[in-house]
Amino acid sequence: MPRNVRITTDEMVEIKQYAANEKKSHTWFLRVMVLRGLESYKRELAFKSQ
Repeated sequence: MPRNVRITTDEMVEIKQYAANEKKSHTWFLRVMVLRGLESYKRELAFKSQ
């Protein structure tokens, strides 16, 4: 399911560089970053609720 995300030109260059280093697509890299961010956010919420 496609979603739109606002990314600056400089950010996109960086994303594409990291993805190329991993020999993956930039969409794969963005998905991984979103999932990492989501997990980090969940840990932060759990820590705050303690």
